[in-house]
Amino acid sequence: PRTTPAPSTSADGTTSVVGEGKSLHGVTVPVPLVRAGDADSYLMIDQTHTLPDGRTVPITTWDARGRDYYDLLGGQLPEGVATFTSPSSTLGADLTDAGAVDAAWDAAKVFEWYQTKLERNSLDDNGMAINSIVGITYGGSPWVNAYWDGTRMVYGSGDAEYLPLAADPDVVGHEMTHGVVENSASLVYAGQPGALNEAIADYFGNAIDVDATGTSMTDPEASLIGGDLCRTLAPAKCALRNLDDGATTADFQHLMDTPQMDDGGVHLNSTIVSGALWDLRQAFGGPVADKIVYRALTDYLTPMSDFVDAREAVLASAKSSGLSKKDLKVVQAAFDSRGITAKWKANLYGKKTDLLIDRLNTGMYVDMTASMAGGWFAVPRADANRTEPTSIWVGRTDGKGAPYRISPNDGNPHSFPHTDGKRVVWLSIEADQDSPTWETDRILSAPIGGGYVEELYRSPYRIDGLSFDGTVVAWSQYDPEQGYRDVVRYLQGSSRTVHTLAHPDWVGNATAPDVKNGKISYVRYEDYAQPDANGNRWSLGVEVYDLATGKITFAGGDPGAETMSYPQVSGTGVAWVINRDYGQYVDGQWNQGTFNDSVRLFDFATRTSHLLFEENSPQAIRADVLTLSDTTLTVTEEAPYDLWLSTGGYPDNALNPKLKQYSFDGKYVGPASCSPGAQMFATAGAGREVIFMDSSAGGFGLAYAKGAKSCK
Repeated sequence: PRTTPAPSTSADGTTSVVGEGKSLHGVTVPVPLVRAGDADSYLMIDQTHTLPDGRTVPITTWDARGRDYYDLLGGQLPEGVATFTSPSSTLGADLTDAGAVDAAWDAAKVFEWYQTKLERNSLDDNGMAINSIVGITYGGSPWVNAYWDGTRMVYGSGDAEYLPLAADPDVVGHEMTHGVVENSASLVYAGQPGALNEAIADYFGNAIDVDATGTSMTDPEASLIGGDLCRTLAPAKCALRNLDDGATTADFQHLMDTPQMDDGGVHLNSTIVSGALWDLRQAFGGPVADKIVYRALTDYLTPMSDFVDAREAVLASAKSSGLSKKDLKVVQAAFDSRGITAKWKANLYGKKTDLLIDRLNTGMYVDMTASMAGGWFAVPRADANRTEPTSIWVGRTDGKGAPYRISPNDGNPHSFPHTDGKRVVWLSIEADQDSPTWETDRILSAPIGGGYVEELYRSPYRIDGLSFDGTVVAWSQYDPEQGYRDVVRYLQGSSRTVHTLAHPDWVGNATAPDVKNGKISYVRYEDYAQPDANGNRWSLGVEVYDLATGKITFAGGDPGAETMSYPQVSGTGVAWVINRDYGQYVDGQWNQGTFNDSVRLFDFATRTSHLLFEENSPQAIRADVLTLSDTTLTVTEEAPYDLWLSTGGYPDNALNPKLKQYSFDGKYVGPASCSPGAQMFATAGAGREVIFMDSSAGGFGLAYAKGAKSCK
């Protein structure tokens, strides 16, 4: 409980007093302070909140005015950030304008609400000190945002329209509830678990605000988050979110879990769930609904819980709370009305696309690409919080049986998996203080069914490309003996003799190998001794080494090209994405080639190299990476640039990259999959068969599809 004792002096010479300050909404409120010794200096440290065991929970408000978001990364207080201080126990207008008075007052109210209503003793339920960092900017500019960083609340400065972010109790309640979530269910902040995290923070933030202000649950403004932050706008236009916005799973944003895409829709999808929870509060009232939601959070939800798990958790909590069958139907109806059902979950990936692994948690890098052969797949996967290194998982492409980890749990990152359906080969990087590079790179192999892990090769020098097909393992790594340029090496059969591919007719990096049917393709990054006739100093292209004949074929290249993808080889050809046009600013706008990339393909049968979708042509596409089978080219394509411009790049399903499939002459065959999510980093099997990263559930899973005629 909170007490307001008479001024008392502690052992360190400070004295607790109760001052006062004016909130940004013009209300004078009591603010507990600490007087520093005999000096006329009052610190914004509230020591009036205690636990049942007598411990004090300090609530401290820190002055970060003039400090930037980037200064606070890492969790430490930057030098110079100190407690807000006043020369008087009556806090001045500068502390009001900074948001310090509101931050202190609101934090106390949130602490008291949790302790009184839910018997929770601070954010961790064990007396955790409460710290509010107030007034930060972002990149030197005013910032309209706030966040929980794992140990404390951080509030932006606001701007010409928005008050400092601590000015609305529901925002403060929201951020402090993130602390409660982290110290209970610990919902992962990405995809559906992240949206649940946001939904619960919104629910309790609003519940606390409504209770503190005496607002009726029928008031249209009761459901608004941040409605009181604006200087001129009406609450409905000012609010950051509205729990009564009517969002359902039909509005679900199937986004990849990157910061640019709202970490998989953590905010954009949150009101689907928070709306259902708010419906329960409207139906049952705060005393009943708050305890149901709180118990669902603390007793039933787990870090990777999704929307349907939340439905089941709330139902379980409601049953354990003794709700009648009639009231339980109200709970079910709240989730039904938002479309949060088992049927919705089962159909997230659409027709003819199968989910193989639900969450990969690896990010989007070429060494995280899955491999597929002989009815099996291998893919890197990390733990839910991405706090542990990636490991290699295998499973069946028909979905039978449960996927399992095949790499050792040795604390090392494992990547670049490749399988031929019988064995899996991958890269492991081990920290090694005795190595000249402080690491040892190892190529490992194991039977697809698990068993003894064999080391095929080790080196202190970084391996940046790896491939495997039956009897051949090929990789690229930089070599100090060759001017620290990349070289391609390979093992063949059971021999451990390492072969290095030589290219005496050109100088540069040979890298990013791919192996298929006895052929090794790789990037030929050639450095010219002198600029060519067009002033180019390099060329990006591909060579193919035939293991049977020992001959090297130049598959094509582009002088002066800006970037290219890892080449992919099949039994019939090799292809890669190439950026040939840096972009030109013509007549006040950038030319088409600025935003597009070409595809170059070499056909083994005709021994010809030709360009597809030339980036300044009418057929141009926004290609990222590709894969190919013996008959089909599958390209990861970004949404058209004009669509990005029209949406301002704001996260939206329309911007999700898609897998498009073509014949080798560039004729469009159809989509690889009709799933609604982002489709990326595909690996081809036979014909139009692919496995790929897919964000249909929010965040990337591994999916399998065989192509479609259209998605209409």
